[in-house]
Amino acid sequence: MPTSEHRDSARTLHLKCDVKRDRRVSRKGIALADGDWRPVFHHSSEDQVEQQTGLHIWLLSLDSQLSINELLPTLTTGDWEQAYRVKDEVEPGRLLVCRFYARRILSQLIGIPANALEVGDRHGGTPRIRGFSNHLKLSIERLFFSSSTCEEFSALAVAFGQEVGLEVEKLSRDLDFLHEAKANFTRDDVDALRALPQEVRPLAFYRLWTKKEALKKLNGTGLRQFRNGGIRKVPVTYLRSFEYDYDSEKLAGTVALRKPA
Repeated sequence: MPTSEHRDSARTLHLKCDVKRDRRVSRKGIALADGDWRPVFHHSSEDQVEQQTGLHIWLLSLDSQLSINELLPTLTTGDWEQAYRVKDEVEPGRLLVCRFYARRILSQLIGIPANALEVGDRHGGTPRIRGFSNHLKLSIERLFFSSSTCEEFSALAVAFGQEVGLEVEKLSRDLDFLHEAKANFTRDDVDALRALPQEVRPLAFYRLWTKKEALKKLNGTGLRQFRNGGIRKVPVTYLRSFEYDYDSEKLAGTVALRKPA
């Protein structure tokens, strides 16, 4: 049986991050060059971040078989209680693995024991780590994170100095994409999807969906905001869509950044 440091990166993720930054996003007040926030992708929860700068995204499988001896030192009582309130027999295990990865990654970045991390909400629901002592306060104040799960996959984005919102979805071709778009998107978005060839419509739908969900997490708002006014009114400094292949599965995601209020 492989050790935990290999299990969360055992299968290769083939990334496609060549989607250009959304040119509708205002760069007002931003002194950075266009490529300075290009994300660094990680595929193991034990990957080290040498410098606390930039944007980092971890992409991990939730079907890793972690032992109870690995989970216990990292997870809190609250993590276990929340996981087993889930009725699905498979989901509790995945939720525990998701929490394990998030706590391990954030613990390594900040230097706080994984099971001592406390998470609170700030700025419209954006999760933040609560400070423990003066020497850790600066690091914690500069660190922002956002997570997303879709079935057996998990993603965690960490940004230094910028608030972050992340959304990842597994592509399915069984949805009625136009019906879903009519219920959640603007009329212009629906018309744009309808005009696309049917074979590219699923990816276009998920790009748009994850973009709106990432912005929703960043701003603490619902999709109603986008039905009323579209994404142009959301003040962000960086917006990038990406896709990646995991064995036979294809996933789409979007990450959004903004300057802290």
